[in-house]
Amino acid sequence: MGLLEAMVITIATIFLTAMFILSRLFIPLLGFTRYRIPKKLPKEFENAIKRLERSSRNKEDYAKKSYNYLSKKFHGEPGRVWHDFNGLFIKDVNKLWKKQILHCHQLGYLYRISLVKSKFFSEDDIKVRHKSVFLNLHQYLKVNIGDLKEKWVKVDIWAKHVGYKFGKTLPMFFVPFKYWKKRKTSFFSFLSVISNIFKKIF
Repeated sequence: MGLLEAMVITIATIFLTAMFILSRLFIPLLGFTRYRIPKKLPKEFENAIKRLERSSRNKEDYAKKSYNYLSKKFHGEPGRVWHDFNGLFIKDVNKLWKKQILHCHQLGYLYRISLVKSKFFSEDDIKVRHKSVFLNLHQYLKVNIGDLKEKWVKVDIWAKHVGYKFGKTLPMFFVPFKYWKKRKTSFFSFLSVISNIFKKIF
C-alpha cells in the first residue's frame, strides 16, 4: 500500500468515526439515548399542541397536523453543518423555538415533544432512527400512527424542505448540489468542522 492510499484510508476512517460514533457521543439529541421531554414549553408551543389536539380526530390526524405546523415554522438546510457547527449543540427547547433553521435532530426532538405532550402518543409510539446520507449522519423518526392496529411511518421534518413529505425520509445518496452551490461549501469548511470537533472533545 502506497503512502497516498494509506493517507486516504486514514482520513476516511477518522471522518467516519467522527460522524457515526463521536457525533452521537458528544452532540445532544443525536446520542445513543433519548433526551428527556421538558416539563415546560414555550407558551406558543403549548398553545399549538392544545389547538392541534382539539382539531384532530385520531393519532394519524394529529401526527400530520403537527408535522405541517412544525414544518411551516421551521425547516432544514442542506450543508448547514459546515457553517453552523456550534448550532448542532443547542438542546434547550426555548432556544430552538426562537430559531427558524434547525438541524435534523433538533427538528425530530421538537416533533417528538409535540407528539408525547399530546393526548394521542406515548414514547412507545416513537422510534428514533439514524442513517447515513451522503457521508452525513441523519436522524429521522418512525411513528406509530395506528389507533387500533400498529401503523408505523417515517417522519422527517428536515427533509420536507427538499421535497420529501410525510411518510418519507432522505435516500442514502441524496446529494444537495444546488444548496452546496449557494453556500459555496468547500474543503476549507470541512477542515473547519473537523477542527471544531477536536476543540469540543479536547
